[in-house]
Amino acid sequence: MGRVVSSFRPVVYGNACGMGNSNAVEVFYSKLSQGLDNLERLLSSDFITLEWLSYGVEFLKSTHSGLVLLIEKLQLPISRPCEGWVAEYMDETVKLLDVCNVLKVGVKGMEHYQMLVEAVAAALRRMGGVGRAVRGIDALDTCKEEVERLQTENKNLVESKIEADGRLYFNLNDKHAESKFVIWNGLWGVMFAVKNVSSFVSWMLLWGLVYAGNSSSLKFEMVSFGSPWCASFVRLQQRVHEAISKIQGANNDPAAFVHEFDSLQRLLRDIREQLRPINRHAFLDSAESSKAKQAVHQLGQRSLNFKGGLDILDWLLNDLFDDIVEGRNKLLQNLSN
Repeated sequence: MGRVVSSFRPVVYGNACGMGNSNAVEVFYSKLSQGLDNLERLLSSDFITLEWLSYGVEFLKSTHSGLVLLIEKLQLPISRPCEGWVAEYMDETVKLLDVCNVLKVGVKGMEHYQMLVEAVAAALRRMGGVGRAVRGIDALDTCKEEVERLQTENKNLVESKIEADGRLYFNLNDKHAESKFVIWNGLWGVMFAVKNVSSFVSWMLLWGLVYAGNSSSLKFEMVSFGSPWCASFVRLQQRVHEAISKIQGANNDPAAFVHEFDSLQRLLRDIREQLRPINRHAFLDSAESSKAKQAVHQLGQRSLNFKGGLDILDWLLNDLFDDIVEGRNKLLQNLSN
């Protein structure tokens, strides 16, 4: 598959050449704030879309790349891999690799679901009589069963791979945190910001694509730190909190809440309802038949759009995974030298 181009332009951190350590850290914070502002601005009225999920993955990649460049700039004292700033970096990147792996499983599940929907659309387009229509209705039931299977498997996946070790968390209520920001030439504060921000964005990705059960992981927290990234983070959290409250008020279904997936499910339910008379061996009149054909055509279009969004997201997740592995390998090579 060739390179997939996203419409999102991630923040470029640069190599901070010629900057002092404090300036390089402040530039990182500024870029982090800009990236968070972009994520908040790009949330649509549909909340989490496949396009926004792609933005979120690119945000995680650009943040990690910026962190690697900053570490090189700060010329930190080399410690053993299990100690100090090296351990912090390694722990953070392992967390992100775990998130990538779970998200990639989520993408594969969605791709399988999309293929089922496409098969349903094809079967319904060939509908020429009651017998074929009933087979099309049976295919609709298969899609519903697949959603239920995905919900169960994805819930178990998130609980075992993400929630079990408790590493994917964010906590901005540490009153003593700001006094530690200068440790490791300022990297402690940067890692504090990165861990909190990446955990929140990762939960949004998981909530949107894999499992949208308990949203307490996206809890809203006030921040008292003076850094601009904190204000940007609060705005993003507040926007997400408001959107989640609205969605959960209208729908208690714990399936993934990416808009395109939800849209397909709603359209499938509508088609199932329109074809209900056929299931009772009654024929649709011309108006009902025309309406059903329009819905089936719309289903095919939405399914193709869904596939295109999943293809982009899959490529970006692989790109993020490779970037993290490269950063870890580079650091370990520097340690060995």
